[in-house]
Amino acid sequence: MASEVRIVAVDAPSGSTTRAMARIDELERRWSRFRPTSDISRINRAAGAEVPVSSDTIVLVAAMVEGWRSSAGRFDPTTLPDLVGAGYGRSVVDGCPAVPLPAAARRGADLREIVLDPLASTVRVPAGTVLDPGGIGKGLAADLVATDLVDAGAGGVLVSIGGDLVVAGTPPRRDRWAIDVEDPLAPATAIVTLHVDRGGIATSSTESRRWRVHGAPRHHLIDPTTGHPARTDLASATVVAETAWQAEVAATAALLLGRGDGLAHLAGEGLAGVLVGRDGTALTSPATPSWAPGAVP
Repeated sequence: MASEVRIVAVDAPSGSTTRAMARIDELERRWSRFRPTSDISRINRAAGAEVPVSSDTIVLVAAMVEGWRSSAGRFDPTTLPDLVGAGYGRSVVDGCPAVPLPAAARRGADLREIVLDPLASTVRVPAGTVLDPGGIGKGLAADLVATDLVDAGAGGVLVSIGGDLVVAGTPPRRDRWAIDVEDPLAPATAIVTLHVDRGGIATSSTESRRWRVHGAPRHHLIDPTTGHPARTDLASATVVAETAWQAEVAATAALLLGRGDGLAHLAGEGLAGVLVGRDGTALTSPATPSWAPGAVP
C-alpha cells in the first residue's frame, strides 16, 4: 500500500497489534496491483472471465461499485490505464513495476456490469475493465482491521494506513480522538485538529504522489472525465465519514470538484470536511464537528 501504518489499541488483548499488522500484510497481498498473484491482478488479466477471489476482495469490489455510484462517477477505480500512462507504473516503495495491463484496458466502464457472487466468492468485470484499489483499498483495510481489533476486545482503536484512518472506542488520554490534518503545502505541519468520537477520516491530495515526465509535473489523482492528472484549485481534501472507505470516496470527489463545488458537495452529503486550496487557505464544510479552539485560520 506504499504507506506508513500506525495502530493504537487501548486495553487490547496481548498480540492484537501484531495480528493487525499481519492482517494488513494479507490484504496487501490480495489487493496490490504490483503483485501478479493478487486477486486484483488476476481480475485485471481475466478479460471478462469469472475469477475466484477472497471474501475480502468481494467486499472491496462492492465498495468500489458503491463509491462510483454514490459519487456520480467522480470516484472511478477504472482509471488505472491512464495512471500508468501518466507515469505511475512502478511502486514508490521498491521500484517494482506494475503488472502489465491488457492491451484492451480502458477507463470509464459501467461498474453496474460487474458481477459479484459472494456465495461462490467470484468476481467478473467487463472485458477491458481493470481495477485499482488505490485510496479506497487503504481506507477499507483500515476499516476491516479496526473492526477486527474491536471484535477481539480492544477498548479503543486507531488504525491509520497512509493517513486514511479509523477511530473507535476510548482514546488513550482524552475523551475524544484528536486527529491533526496535515498542511499539504507544509508537510509535518498541522493546519487544523479534528476531535471525533468515532468514524473514518481520509485525505485525498495532489501533493502526496508526484513525479515528472519530460520535465512536466504529474500526480496520481486522475480526472475520470479527461484521463489526465486532475487540474484543481485544491491541494487536499480531508473528509470525516462513517467509514474510512466512504471518507476516501468523498474526499476524492471533493478534490476533483474544486474549492466551491467540493464544499457544496460535502455540505449536500452532510459530511464534515476540510479543503485546503493551492494558495494555502483552509475551508470547512458546515457539517464539520467540533474543532480544536483556534485551529482554523
